[in-house]
Amino acid sequence: MRDLSKYEVMKPNFAIETTEELAPHHKILTIEPLVQGYGHTLGNALRRTLMSSLPGTAITTVKFRDANHHYSTVKSLRNNLQEVMLNLKQVIVSSSTDDEGILRLNVKGPKTVTAADIECSTGFEIINSDQFIVDIVNNTNFEIEMKVETNTGYLAIPYGQTTTVGEIMVDALFSPVIAVSYKVEDAQVCRQTGYDKLIMDIKTNGSITPEEALDQAARILAAQFTRVFEPIICK
Repeated sequence: MRDLSKYEVMKPNFAIETTEELAPHHKILTIEPLVQGYGHTLGNALRRTLMSSLPGTAITTVKFRDANHHYSTVKSLRNNLQEVMLNLKQVIVSSSTDDEGILRLNVKGPKTVTAADIECSTGFEIINSDQFIVDIVNNTNFEIEMKVETNTGYLAIPYGQTTTVGEIMVDALFSPVIAVSYKVEDAQVCRQTGYDKLIMDIKTNGSITPEEALDQAARILAAQFTRVFEPIICK
């Protein structure tokens, strides 16, 4: 087999820098200098991986104390349960574990309930605590128990009952990345031209930073490419 070690493509010597912070959890990251052509090679692979393969945490089932399904009417609420379910799907959860967790909401009205009122089991944290959940209009208790799971991609489940009475399944978006785009510009090393600068625009939901997202995507790609030259031998 040919020895590739002497070629420039086998000696990557680029730096990654945060060049602009557009908003919390929305940053511009640059990678340069890259061998010419590798801006698009890396940019496209990283973008696709960032959007499809990073693990995240989301609510997957909901159980109301006073209702067995989302069509039930709860007189103490200004909002119907379908609206409550949609609001709960907007709650962003950060997890330090891959295990399932439980979130609980137990509040007494009258009150405007937000995600800040949710109690998390160990290892879980609510990111957008200002997310509106429901308005309780009278002096009564409102209780919800929610299961959260960590996974990748999108889990599409029609509303329905699980094997547990009163437990309602929720379709969940696990990906912590909201949007990714990239562009490639010319870069120069000393007086040498012909290099690429990869500029990546990454926006996350706040459960991880753009830098962490890029790191995870690169590790996923590295694991995939390693299997190309170190294949598993099936006996």
